[in-house]
Amino acid sequence: MKNFKMCDECLSEYENPLDRRFHAQPIACPNCGPHITLLNNNGKLISTHETALAQTVELIKDGKIIALKGLGGFQLIANAGNDDVVNRLRKRKQRDEKPFALMFPTIDSIKDVCIVSNFEERLLCSPEAPIVLLKKKNRLNIADSVSPENPNLGVMLPYTPLHYLLLKELNFAIIATSGNLSEEPMCIDENEALTTLGNIADYFLVHNRPIVRHVDDSIVRIVLNKEMVLRRARGYAPFPINLSETKKGESVLALGGHLKNSIAISMGQNAFVSQHIGDLSTDKSYQAFTQTISDFQKLYEIEPEKIICDLHPEYLSTKYAESLNKNLTMVQHHYAHVASCRAENQVSGRALGVSWDGTGYGFDGTIWGGEFFISDDETFNHIGQLRQFPLPGGEKAIKEGRRSALGILFEIFGNKIFDKEYLLMQSNFSIGELKILKEMLNKK
Repeated sequence: MKNFKMCDECLSEYENPLDRRFHAQPIACPNCGPHITLLNNNGKLISTHETALAQTVELIKDGKIIALKGLGGFQLIANAGNDDVVNRLRKRKQRDEKPFALMFPTIDSIKDVCIVSNFEERLLCSPEAPIVLLKKKNRLNIADSVSPENPNLGVMLPYTPLHYLLLKELNFAIIATSGNLSEEPMCIDENEALTTLGNIADYFLVHNRPIVRHVDDSIVRIVLNKEMVLRRARGYAPFPINLSETKKGESVLALGGHLKNSIAISMGQNAFVSQHIGDLSTDKSYQAFTQTISDFQKLYEIEPEKIICDLHPEYLSTKYAESLNKNLTMVQHHYAHVASCRAENQVSGRALGVSWDGTGYGFDGTIWGGEFFISDDETFNHIGQLRQFPLPGGEKAIKEGRRSALGILFEIFGNKIFDKEYLLMQSNFSIGELKILKEMLNKK
């Protein structure tokens, strides 16, 4: 708010100890505060203030996709009840099946569509206002393409005044998904958004209050009457997690994995976990990663003595850790999952942990997935795993299920799978592909 100089009326309220706005940090009014502007996807000014809001409402009703500058970045907003609009958004965002998050105008409107327990209602109405995963009750006014073949919806309530005003006028559920390209962080600046999202959004509803860092919406679900945070971001980060074990004076920086990255700093009994950063495979994501590390060290005034990273030598987070030239510990990916479950549930003593996570670099230099560990408060031992199988094409096989299936069948049946009677293989690969893959598998 430092860019907005208070007018005389706001200043008198701010400086008056008897006023309820005394030293309220974001104090502002229509004269001296932020204002909204509606632009087309070429950046041309359409309207401002109340007119911009009213026009945005009509555009959403008319089936347009809006890029809205929110609290921690841009969101893509559209009518959740219109299949054509949702499918258009999927096509433009290149998001084939992954469910879209929804924002409803009221808690009652959520209850019309989903089964909502008392606990889930408290979460939806809490100051954190996360996306909560709920069981669908019916499809009332929600397009099938919002979450195809999925029994759940991710829903939330308005959490900023701009959202509240929009939803009050619309009075129906909207898609409110992150304004970004796949695997990149949310856009936080108007110019960046126009460049990045110009081919996705029809119009842009922006405001002139700067966003310092991107923060996604948090995602939460209730499991066995317990709150489980699936994506820790707005409302939850960077509040500390209390650890059962105290390491007096030791400060540790943990740099996370390559996909769905977040970082953490610990000091004593507190671990401060960052917002969700995302996949580190693009320049923008990596810049967000390094910026978050810098921000955290300044915010908590900590110079870490120890660095922790993933064992995988090709992860960008691992390479960054090695570049710091500090006391470095590498942790196997699947044991990190088990250790986080121990910490989250405050498990002490000896325990069996099974990580069903997909792929991670193993101690033997192979790709692991489905690992069994025995651990206590000080040590862990890898005691078993699902039977290994070849991945023809390496990383390509992780992304192409048909290659993994071929590797599993080859591990079990050998070269027999290339006989003509294996019609499944014939229908999923060309003759040329099968010839190359057979050679790769036999040569290991």
